[in-house]
Amino acid sequence: MADDYFGFRFSVLSQNFEPAFKLFLDTMRAPNFNKEAIDRQKEIQKAEMLLRRISDAYPRDLVKRELFGDFSYALPPVGTEAGLAAVTPESLKSWYEAYVRNRTPVVVVIGDTKGTSLASIFVRNFSGSRFQSAKLTQKFAKPVEKGHSGDQNWDRKESLIFVGFQAPPEDDEDASAVSVLQDFVETREGFPTAER
Repeated sequence: MADDYFGFRFSVLSQNFEPAFKLFLDTMRAPNFNKEAIDRQKEIQKAEMLLRRISDAYPRDLVKRELFGDFSYALPPVGTEAGLAAVTPESLKSWYEAYVRNRTPVVVVIGDTKGTSLASIFVRNFSGSRFQSAKLTQKFAKPVEKGHSGDQNWDRKESLIFVGFQAPPEDDEDASAVSVLQDFVETREGFPTAER
C-alpha cells in the first residue's frame, strides 16, 4: 500500500509461475471476508498502530498531518483507529467490488523470464469487456497557507524535530529540483534522511 496505489506481490520461480498464479487468482477472485479472520487482522493492525506511535515514523506522521490536513496523504500508512473500527465484512466486500473485482491492473514482471512469455496469461485473466479502469478522483492536497508548529509527547527519552515543506507532484516539472535538494541533504554527514 502507498499513498496512490495498492497492490499484490508474489515471488516464484518462473517454472512454477502458472500454478502459483492460479492460487493467487483464486484468492483475489473469491476472497473470504470471514468475520473472525477480519477481527484477528484488526487486532494485528491495532498493535502496529501502537508500535508506530513509539517509532521514529510517528513524528513524520505528525508532519504529514500538518502539511496535508484533511487530505488522504495526512493519514498514517497503518490507518487510523476510527478507520479500523469502520472495517466490517460488508464494508470490505463493498470496497473490493469498487476497487478490485474486474478492475484493470498494472502488471510488472521482474525476474528469470521474459515478460512476453507470460503476456498471454495476463491477457487471458485481465482483459475483456467486464474489466474497467478504476475511477480515481483528481483531487490534490491544498497548499499550506501559513506555517504550523506542533508539540507532541511520546514514550521515548529523546526528542525529534522535523521541518516539512509541501513538494510538487513527482511528475511536475519542478520535481527534479526537489530531488536535487533531497540528494544534497542525504549526502551531508550528520544530516537526517530527507523524504520526498
